[in-house]
Amino acid sequence: MLLHSCSQRQQLRQACNTRLQAPARLHQCNSSSVACVPLHSSVVLQCKAVVSRASAAALAAGSFEAAGGSRQLSSGVSPWLLQRKQQQQQQLHPPAATSGSSSSSNGDNASGSSSRGGRGGGLSRGRGGSAGSERSLDDSSSSSSNSNRGVDDGASHEPWQRQTQQGRGGSSSGSSSSSSSWSYSGSGLRGRGRPSFSGSSDSDGDSSSRGVSGSSPGSGRGRGSSRGRGSGRLSYSSSSDTGSSSSSSRGYSGSSLRGRGGGRPSYSSSSSGIGGGSSGSSSRGRGSSSRGRGSGSADRGRSMEQLQHGSASPGAQVWDAPQITAAISNSSTVQQLAALIQQHLDSMNAINLSAAIMKLTKVGCNNPHLYAACVQRYLQLAQADSTRSLSNVMYALCTAPPATLRQQQAAMHQQLMSIFISKLPAANEQDISNVLYGMARSRQPLPEQQLQQLLTAFAEQLQQAKPQDISNTLWAVATMGQTVPAGQLQQLLDAFVSMLQHANTQSVSNTLCAVATMEQTVPARQLQQLLGAFVSMLHQANPQAVSNILWAVATMKQAVPTGQLQQLLSALVSMLHQANPQAVSTTLWAVATMEQTVPAGQLQQLLGAFVSMLQQAKPQAVSNTLWAVATLEQTVPAGQLQQLLDSFVSMLQQAKPQAVSNTLWAVATMEQTVPAGQLQQLLDSFVSMLQQAKPQAVSNTLWAVATMEQTVPAGQLQQLLGAFICTLQQANPQAVSNTLWACAKLSFLPQQLLAAPGLAGLLLAGTPQGLANAAWACGQLGHTDEQLMSALLEQVMQRMNAETVKSKHSRSCNSQELCNMCWAVAVLGLQQHAQQVQHLAQACSRIWSSTEETGHWQLRQVHTWLLDFQLAGGQGLQGSLTEQQLQQCRTAWEQLMQHTSEQQHTEFQRSVFAAVQQLPISWQQQPQMEQLSVGRDGVTADGALLLDIAGRTAAGELVAVEADGPTHFRQPDGGLMGTTQYRNRALAVRGYRLVSVPWQEWAKLRGDAQRQQQYLMRLFQEAGVVIDQAAI
Repeated sequence: MLLHSCSQRQQLRQACNTRLQAPARLHQCNSSSVACVPLHSSVVLQCKAVVSRASAAALAAGSFEAAGGSRQLSSGVSPWLLQRKQQQQQQLHPPAATSGSSSSSNGDNASGSSSRGGRGGGLSRGRGGSAGSERSLDDSSSSSSNSNRGVDDGASHEPWQRQTQQGRGGSSSGSSSSSSSWSYSGSGLRGRGRPSFSGSSDSDGDSSSRGVSGSSPGSGRGRGSSRGRGSGRLSYSSSSDTGSSSSSSRGYSGSSLRGRGGGRPSYSSSSSGIGGGSSGSSSRGRGSSSRGRGSGSADRGRSMEQLQHGSASPGAQVWDAPQITAAISNSSTVQQLAALIQQHLDSMNAINLSAAIMKLTKVGCNNPHLYAACVQRYLQLAQADSTRSLSNVMYALCTAPPATLRQQQAAMHQQLMSIFISKLPAANEQDISNVLYGMARSRQPLPEQQLQQLLTAFAEQLQQAKPQDISNTLWAVATMGQTVPAGQLQQLLDAFVSMLQHANTQSVSNTLCAVATMEQTVPARQLQQLLGAFVSMLHQANPQAVSNILWAVATMKQAVPTGQLQQLLSALVSMLHQANPQAVSTTLWAVATMEQTVPAGQLQQLLGAFVSMLQQAKPQAVSNTLWAVATLEQTVPAGQLQQLLDSFVSMLQQAKPQAVSNTLWAVATMEQTVPAGQLQQLLDSFVSMLQQAKPQAVSNTLWAVATMEQTVPAGQLQQLLGAFICTLQQANPQAVSNTLWACAKLSFLPQQLLAAPGLAGLLLAGTPQGLANAAWACGQLGHTDEQLMSALLEQVMQRMNAETVKSKHSRSCNSQELCNMCWAVAVLGLQQHAQQVQHLAQACSRIWSSTEETGHWQLRQVHTWLLDFQLAGGQGLQGSLTEQQLQQCRTAWEQLMQHTSEQQHTEFQRSVFAAVQQLPISWQQQPQMEQLSVGRDGVTADGALLLDIAGRTAAGELVAVEADGPTHFRQPDGGLMGTTQYRNRALAVRGYRLVSVPWQEWAKLRGDAQRQQQYLMRLFQEAGVVIDQAAI
């Protein structure tokens, strides 16, 4: 019942007080609105003495204001009022009121006006707190709230998860609109690590992470410079934190599509169902007159089979649309809603069905049959429904439980979406945005044609759009794994930037994250505007928005200005008590990816906060955190590192191959180690996921184990290499060279990889470091491939002059790379390349200040090799290096020999030496341990080699006995390593009789002195050493 004047309301209140001894709820009125007073139905009968006929006429001509929009009633006496009067006269003695009353509003089919500037279009679509929104019946208005969701692989960061706002569809003006956040993994990640954009993402995001490996100077261990994407994007998820949002259906109160409307009536349902052979209860406009509710319980509503076939319950009263909508709005449980649908499905119109489907999702209904019945009925009416209602239905189905979503996919894609597309001219920008958002929540991509139609229609209404509409649209497309064409993307960005003063931190963050996820970029000027706007609103931001901003900029391969970065980091540190592990991990990943720095104090605060939240962390977040610290060239304190490893190992079942790989890479890069037991658990887990692993992850895993100087069981090593070879065409040059380097460090000859077609082409496309690492690996393993080595040398010669090669690999080799190339040629004995070696050494001489000690002793070996075989003029490296440089090389080698001689002898060496002393051989110089070799003259010690055991027989023969342990042999063929082959050639050119005692053969003798004597005598004879037969 509607009243226009204060005097009328006062008279009515007095009547109410007299009749019910309880004040009616009155609403304040102002110049622009009319108050609505919900009355008990019995009071309406008493109002005839209070309200004059003139008042009734004015009432009929007045306006009715519902929760989301306003609608003018027709002039004259309202048909609804007449109908209501007739009903009341028929109920002179109304039965007792039911346990709950349902409120309905006038006219279910009249078109409602939107709360945004009076635009038509069905249901009101206000955003909480947005300009131009009208108050609901209870005069309450609330602001929109944004909740976050982190980047997770992974997420996801897939690296990557990202946060987004839920959108405003279906919420009435002035009501609370909920938002959800999105996060990622990315690796990454890239090396990604993009956490897994869990975005991580994720960071997935995944994240994904950026794996950097290579060989270091000298020993062949260089750090690789590649930043391969590990997990790809941060894996990411979109969790909604749906708040209460009010909505009205076509101008009648109490219908709630996404939450509660103002003036919502109460409604209750007993377990025996509604109706049950007696009339159901309802009240109009808060009136108290009740049409009664029978007490019979024989009918509990239609069965599911009856519901699906459209059969009505016997004796059930048919409600009108407003009554049904009010009852739907008041249903708070699945049981209540199910009873209502079963009872009144055939009476429901499109608005009822839309409200029912939305409510089913809101109350968490897991019964797909209820959805199916409503959707089947709605499809019959959808063509005549509004685009707003269509968008609400689609959103509800997209956010329904998985079983329902799977069941209704065909209806959504083939029917509802087609209907919505056909009605696009009548849709507004928010309808389109919400449809896209719903489809994104369902993780179902749209056909490109339909997506383009929606984007085109949205772009045509950009002038009416709000920042959140644009942000949610971009987020939706990105989440579906699709892209916005460049031209339209720029239109959307231009529009968003033009209304930055109306944007909030969440929409700015989501916009940037969406662009980054689509692997596109924001022009530098607009990026700076967006960053500036975000930083200016930092006091409104939450930790997830800050981390996502950094993730997006890093993923787009851009950087945040130092000043703004410090502001963002300071803001995040100040909010660490509100942050989740994903936000901390993504922030560290982003700063590392941008190759910027985190002040030591803040880094420790971030690490401390992350470790304190480990119980909430996901494997991708732990992995990305370790990766970031390693990339920042910092270390994690030993105690915290062990906590992080323990946490990660405990979650191995949830981890992805990239996360395992990045964790190992990070620990190795920080020059720390993983305990043997945990290392084996990590390797077991990684091998079990090899089918999902990318070649970069396999390469980084091998590199990390080799760098930590640990071992991989032969069987697992074969599996890892087999997986790498299967994906060789997807590998980048750095991954290939790093895999070769790791195999060399592990003393394993990857025969299948070295024989793989296209290997040389991949290596030659790499960096100078990759070329040098591949050559070093061949030398270390003693793998003589003349064709491959010639190609590598030729490429290195070209790269020596950076100005001659214009590409991303155009830099010339550094001193360590040059030394590795020269050393590999010498160790493999490739005499035909001696002149090229001299040229490389000469190039190294020009950058001598950067040459390290390892390079010095490598060049000493090269110099000795050239002299031993009188190659390239027989002067060694004289002329290529200065005398001072040659002396430095000699000194470095002598220090290495001295250090080696001081090492404690192994039991194997001592037992061999003892057995040699017992041999029946006449000695001119008794055998001694740790002797320096003599030169080619056979007399003067040249210090080129350090021999395990050396002596001179009575016949003047030089004898070298080498106790060759496991490091002298490679797997799996048992061949000699490159350095052992180099030693043997050097001994031969000096005239030594070499007796090599393999450790595995010696172990078979089990310490039996007699058998040891016999074995050594055979080896000496095979080496050509004369045995004194008389002494046998």
